[in-house]
Amino acid sequence: MKKNYILMAITLGLSLLGSQKANAQIDSRSLLFNGTTQIVTVPDNVAYHFGTGVFTVECWIKAATTQTMYPMAISKRLVSDAFSGFGFGIDNMGKVWAQLNGSNYIPSYGADLRDNTCHHIALSRTKGTGAAADTLKFYLDGAFLGIFTMAPSYDVTDTGPLYIGGDLANPGNNMYSGNVNEVRLWNYVRTAAQISANEGNEISGATAGLVGYWRLNDGTGQTVKDYSSLANNGVLGNTAAVESTDPVWSTSCAVTGIADYSIDKQIKIYPNPVINTLNITGITSKTTIKLYDIIGKEVLAVETENNTTMDVSALKQGIYSIVTENSIGRSFNKVVIQK
Repeated sequence: MKKNYILMAITLGLSLLGSQKANAQIDSRSLLFNGTTQIVTVPDNVAYHFGTGVFTVECWIKAATTQTMYPMAISKRLVSDAFSGFGFGIDNMGKVWAQLNGSNYIPSYGADLRDNTCHHIALSRTKGTGAAADTLKFYLDGAFLGIFTMAPSYDVTDTGPLYIGGDLANPGNNMYSGNVNEVRLWNYVRTAAQISANEGNEISGATAGLVGYWRLNDGTGQTVKDYSSLANNGVLGNTAAVESTDPVWSTSCAVTGIADYSIDKQIKIYPNPVINTLNITGITSKTTIKLYDIIGKEVLAVETENNTTMDVSALKQGIYSIVTENSIGRSFNKVVIQK
């Protein structure tokens, strides 16, 4: 009976994760930045003063081929102090990176995102306990990418605006070129499962912990609406007036939800729930299959050109994310392991 209750709880959790994908899909509208002067300015708000605490930031990008050295899609730094706050984006080689208080954190792995494709990127900071260091976790297209430890615990609070599309503390190195949309700022650590479940769909602005939500799909005008409960709207450029620093409304970042960026109809994964052996069929070309636990740690991986199985008998009971990828696209699914 105990197993049945546990399975019911896991199944309910999986259903809740799946139900989040039923929200409206993200449309193709976005803002296009030129990589030199264009920016979005959002007024400061105490909700963004994370101090040495936890937070998560995420967005969709479609990066141009040519970039500055360390472009920031999202930045919260004082114009007068490049060693304040934080920034998040890609480097000039298309790799996801972040900066906190002037210290750079650049994973040496991951794809070059300057590929004329829309990608979802996310970053979270987790507090260490006791003498343990804080950690930064990076995510790409809903999958865990890498982790850094941080010491000391940097205070990222400043009173300057939040910028989208670049950073005015060091514009020569930090202006971003390309599309940005669905910028989200959270006051807690989002798990890998939460990130992957919501990345391709619009969410409710009343979602708990959401302190900033700029969809960047307004399509016209000078206002960038904040859909979170704070309603802290931003403006194109530096002011509400039309100016040369205004980015351009665009429809070229065609993010229309997970289904349009997946191979779900081709790849079949069963049984689910699974106890010992997970079957993956429908594979007709070189495919990478990775399994992640609830905190984003990769626990199994295989590369194959044929239908295959994964032995999950040694894994603990729980909800896992499975990511399959080949030349056609990428698929995100949830798997329940039952004991």
